[in-house]
Amino acid sequence: NHCPIDAEILDEEIVEKLTTPWQSAVEQKESNLKEGDPIKPGFEWKLLDVSNPDALTNTCTINFASVDSDGPAGDEDVVICKRHVNFGFGASKEDLHAASKMASTEGSMEMELCPKVLTLTVGDECVSSDEEDDNSDEDN
Repeated sequence: NHCPIDAEILDEEIVEKLTTPWQSAVEQKESNLKEGDPIKPGFEWKLLDVSNPDALTNTCTINFASVDSDGPAGDEDVVICKRHVNFGFGASKEDLHAASKMASTEGSMEMELCPKVLTLTVGDECVSSDEEDDNSDEDN
């Protein structure tokens, strides 16, 4: 069962207490960092100025998958803002992995997505299981 919830902005006191797993490991002396080594976050934006993509040397065009390439990578269903949303990945897994590997060399990469490579289909509004129970009680 899945019950969608509305996202809310966290209070500043809560945000200050949040840590990442690598921060907690260092603070609790459970990491394998040597004394004085800097902490490196797991994800880091390399492109500091998104208005200047010319600073990137790698570019990539991702095409819709052909039948010869085992077809599209698939799709993923999620709930966003109380709506069912389907993400369709029309490129092959191999092309998506190759683009990811190429982007990792600089940390960012300008990509051109051909038609139907990424599709979002917004569906019906989700009904929480509590609302379904309430409706069934009213029917009795």
